[in-house]
Amino acid sequence: MSAAIIKGIEGNKREVFHPPLVRLLRIAHGISPKFGDRVLRVLRGGNAAPRVD
Repeated sequence: MSAAIIKGIEGNKREVFHPPLVRLLRIAHGISPKFGDRVLRVLRGGNAAPRVD
């Protein structure tokens, strides 16, 4: 993680996604928060907390 952050700073990047799959979760959450949660539940199984709103 720290190597990715340092590389991002040196490359003057505005955002660092580590692991890269996090970027896809951000897009899924942008489409619909419930959709993003559903994707996270599929990836993490029962460990992903459900939304309460």
